[in-house]
Amino acid sequence: PDRGVLAPGRLADIVQWDADHEGAFAWAFGLKPRRVWRGGTPVQ
Repeated sequence: PDRGVLAPGRLADIVQWDADHEGAFAWAFGLKPRRVWRGGTPVQ
């Protein structure tokens, strides 16, 4: 019950990518994550 939704009180593994748009993943290699959350806690 605490996973699967981005909402307060829920656990999540999320990566915020340094990309201008979602299409960047199709042609750009070496994109670096801006922030990473594991289990709802920032790790990077």
